[in-house]
Amino acid sequence: MPYLDHIARALLVSVIVSVVLPTQVVEAAFSPQSASSAVPSTATVTPHVAVIGGDPVKYTATAGTIEVTGLGGQSRANVFYIAYTVDRRGEDGPRPLTFAYNGGPGGSSALVHMAAFGPRTIRLADAADPPPSPRTIIDNPDSLLDISDLVFIDPVGSGFSRLLPSAKADDFYGVTQDAHVTAQFIRRYIAQNDRWSSDKYLAGESYGTLRSAVTAKLLQQDGITLAGIVLMSTILDNTTLFPQAGNDEPYWLFLPSEAAVAAYHHRIVQPPDLDSFLREVRGFASGPYLAALAQGSALPQAQRESIAALLHRYTGLPIDQILRASLRVTPDGFARTLLADQGQVVARADGRFHAPLAQPAGEAAPTSDPAYDAIIPAFTAALNTYLRDELGYVTTERYVVLDPGIADAWQWAPTDRGSPTALSVGYDLRDVMLSNPDLRVFSVNGLFDLTSPFLASEYTLSHLGLPPERQSNIAYGYYPSGHMTYINEAARAQLKRDLTSFYRRR
Repeated sequence: MPYLDHIARALLVSVIVSVVLPTQVVEAAFSPQSASSAVPSTATVTPHVAVIGGDPVKYTATAGTIEVTGLGGQSRANVFYIAYTVDRRGEDGPRPLTFAYNGGPGGSSALVHMAAFGPRTIRLADAADPPPSPRTIIDNPDSLLDISDLVFIDPVGSGFSRLLPSAKADDFYGVTQDAHVTAQFIRRYIAQNDRWSSDKYLAGESYGTLRSAVTAKLLQQDGITLAGIVLMSTILDNTTLFPQAGNDEPYWLFLPSEAAVAAYHHRIVQPPDLDSFLREVRGFASGPYLAALAQGSALPQAQRESIAALLHRYTGLPIDQILRASLRVTPDGFARTLLADQGQVVARADGRFHAPLAQPAGEAAPTSDPAYDAIIPAFTAALNTYLRDELGYVTTERYVVLDPGIADAWQWAPTDRGSPTALSVGYDLRDVMLSNPDLRVFSVNGLFDLTSPFLASEYTLSHLGLPPERQSNIAYGYYPSGHMTYINEAARAQLKRDLTSFYRRR
């Protein structure tokens, strides 16, 4: 399934993510309508020690499933999870508890688990430095386990999470259905493990941020309040991400991210300071550029040419191409044009990565994303090895990193399938923040993310309609990486420092 087609239909993403993975590494063992009972119903519990932040941390890993019911209460499924808990009996107060997941829809928690927050990882792949082979599993020095217990959730249809016999996929595959199941899983995990007194956090990436907003509201309605929500590569309002007739928002919201990518690849005059440069581009994007787009065809020719020249300065794209596009070059168009003279296409997931264009150039859309091609195979192999060899979770089932068929079947609204472009769940986050004055939000943004750009995150989170005292509960972090901000060891280390401060401000 072509990446660009898939993202246009379903937001995509990741195992977390928002872009489709290469088909050769997607281990989908079933269709969205199928069911399996081969996954063990009993949990495996194993003791471990990892060095995190320079100190040894003793912890228990639990890999297992919790049964849930779909929307309507009839269909049933097993949700697979991996939990890490540190025994702190005798110390003051219970430990925080974080529920983490990736996106999709249809993606497992593989990357946010083994690349970002879990206690074990492999060496990360940076744009010019893919991980070595063999992929030795090592301690993750930037794991969150030293500051919070962790539960990684694989939504139904991903990982080892399976529909049970006679279950209906329609009861699980949709915005409302998915949040219902996620909230139900969290309630049951809390009850089974007596974690009612722990500060509770959600950490979702890409579509997982959308999941967090809706799930948080359901949890609050059920009396479960959250201490914090970590939004990684935010997707709350899809009108900010999908260019289409009558919607100019994505063009100016993507511009600073495109400028960052152009600077990274030396396609523009190198700014002496990237942060100052991006502030300049933000000002142009939300000022003169937005005003020019608002005039549509009424924009005078002289002003049109002036804006085109500035867009060329910030993106490196040819002025004639910008003018032919009426100042509206899509993110896909930018990714395919920036390095076209070198026969390369830039990755949407992380603009630092690139790969050869099909020849003749431009005649075929990329079938995958270069960033995922470089990253996913290593983590797919590592995760399967880790589950079996270190956690002792043995099953004949394949671990489903991403099932693209789930996105195709996704119900974005009560009567809508496969059309996410108008969906907005910002009001769910707003309602939760209005009801819970102590809830804090941390927005994680990759500067080179061409899927969910950082200016769109800023715009969405600053337009929730919150009063100033609640708006101040939202903080931001920016990292020299892409959609998976942690795929860069320096960025992951900075993210860990930022999240440590975020948790400790509680």
